[in-house]
Amino acid sequence: GIGGDCPTFINSEGEQTVEIGEEGGWRMSLPPGGAKAGKASSLNFYLDILTKGASRNDVTIPTERIYFVANCWREKEFNIGRRSIEPIERSYRRAQQKLEKKLDHDTGDRRLDGTDALDTIAAYGDMAQLVQDRDDKLYKLKEAEKVFPANSEELPKGPWPGATEWLAVSPKGGMAIRKKKMFGEEFQIVGTWTASPL
Repeated sequence: GIGGDCPTFINSEGEQTVEIGEEGGWRMSLPPGGAKAGKASSLNFYLDILTKGASRNDVTIPTERIYFVANCWREKEFNIGRRSIEPIERSYRRAQQKLEKKLDHDTGDRRLDGTDALDTIAAYGDMAQLVQDRDDKLYKLKEAEKVFPANSEELPKGPWPGATEWLAVSPKGGMAIRKKKMFGEEFQIVGTWTASPL
């Protein structure tokens, strides 16, 4: 295995170990359209699986190459990206708090109590607008999280082998294998992975 420790996973038979080859490869790809301030690069690497029949649920990893991908940010891009996503996160949190305040049982909008039909209808309209505003801001946040570093305190940060500066790696990495199709190949997602700095 790499670094003496083989990766593990848990299936119905308990913790399983997967032996991987000593060789592999990796690269970082800039965001589509080239380097853009604060947006994620793509970290791609592969490893060769040597263990036969590594299975979990309905997925079996064949003895072949497995591909990994995740968003990553170099230090400078990470800092710019954080400054870009913070106002979007704040806007969403404010919209959520405003909605919760109006719905609070003790201090919220009393028109929602239903004592006056017209007031209650008006209150429902106001609440619908607050929910729509919150949902719009949540959508913007989810879109921003695809390219900017969200929850930066939780992101693994550290040196990457062969890189000259530290990287922050998204916790939402995907693992895939190649599947042959009638007219070529496609990648089939088989799981997720996380990185930890050494």
